[in-house]
Amino acid sequence: MKQKLAFLTVAAMIVAVIVLRISQSGYEWRKVIVGGKTVSALIADTPEKRSKGLGGRRSLGTDEGMLFVFDEAAQYGFWMKDMKFAIDIIWINDGKIVDIAPNVQPPSPPDDELTSYLPRLPADAVLEVAAGFVQKSGVKIGDAVGVGKVDKK
Repeated sequence: MKQKLAFLTVAAMIVAVIVLRISQSGYEWRKVIVGGKTVSALIADTPEKRSKGLGGRRSLGTDEGMLFVFDEAAQYGFWMKDMKFAIDIIWINDGKIVDIAPNVQPPSPPDDELTSYLPRLPADAVLEVAAGFVQKSGVKIGDAVGVGKVDKK
């Protein structure tokens, strides 16, 4: 009985790792320093990755996020399609925070009447992090944002 339980536990862990890797395949991890805090972020740098975003994920770690990178600055709108948890949205331009939408909630019922969240100023990148990050870390408009080397997550 113990061997069977141990086997099932190991098998479940292997499946979880495979599912995690498949769901993140094609994404690069980078360290993003925002408000003096480091976040490990998946990079969304293609139209397909930006469209999918964090949709479909069940959660996001407190030190994880997704960095949407654009070729040029504009007032990019974001929605909560297929989202299952709340996030903070941080718009960035030239390495500085230009706007923040804290504690953005998933739609209820799911995907009904999706709201588009727009920044006040153009941005060339957008960082989505777990809701509460902005409040806990004290980040604010004007703070510097840096993107580091590949995170070997």
